[in-house]
Amino acid sequence: MKSRQWAVAAVMMLSLVAFASVAKAQQAPARPAGTNVAMVDINYIFKTTPRLKQRMEEFTADLARAEDAARKESEDIIKADEELRGLKRGTPDYKDREEQLTKRKSNFQAQLQLQKRELQERKIKIHYEAYQEIYGATEYFCNKAGIDLVIQFNGDQPNADSPESLAAYMGKLVVWYKPAMDVTPEILKILNGATPATATRNNGAATPRQQVPFNR
Repeated sequence: MKSRQWAVAAVMMLSLVAFASVAKAQQAPARPAGTNVAMVDINYIFKTTPRLKQRMEEFTADLARAEDAARKESEDIIKADEELRGLKRGTPDYKDREEQLTKRKSNFQAQLQLQKRELQERKIKIHYEAYQEIYGATEYFCNKAGIDLVIQFNGDQPNADSPESLAAYMGKLVVWYKPAMDVTPEILKILNGATPATATRNNGAATPRQQVPFNR
C-alpha cells in the first residue's frame, strides 16, 4: 500500500516538474533568428535637412564675416607698421605710435584666438545637436520597423580625377549593400515632419535613394 502511494506521489511530482518546465519555456521570449541591419547616410541627412543645413549656413556666413574683419585688421596693422618705419626712431611721435601699435597687435592676436575658439565650439555644438536629432529620428523609426542595428555609411560618389577621393571611396567600411537597407529617406521624412512609413522586418518599406554608378 505504501509502495503504491509512493509511486502515485512520484508521478504527481514528475508531472508538476514537467508542467513547470513547459510553462517556463512558453514564457521565455523567442531568440531572434538573426540581426536586422539598416544603413543611414548621416552626412547626406545633415546636408539636405533644411533646418540643419540652415544652421550650418548661418555659421559659415558668420565665419566668413569674422575672417573678413580679421583680414582687414591685419592689413591695417601692416599699413601702420610700414608708416612707423617711415618715422625717425627715438622721437616722441615714434615712441607713441610704436606703443599703440604694439598694444594693437597684442589685442588683435588675443581676440583672434578667442574668436577662433568660440567659432570652433559653436561648430562642434551644431554638429552634436544635429547628430542628436538624427539619432532620435533613427531610434524612433527603427523601433517601429523592428531594426536591430544601424550602420553609418557615406553614399557620396568619388571624384574619378582625385586620387584622395578614390582612396577614401575604396577605403570605406561598407563595400556593398542592398538598396532597401538604406533607410536614409525614412529618417529624412521624420526630421522634416512627414509621417514615417511603416517598414517591414526586412526593411522593404524603405524607399532607396538612387545611387550614381561608379564610373570605371
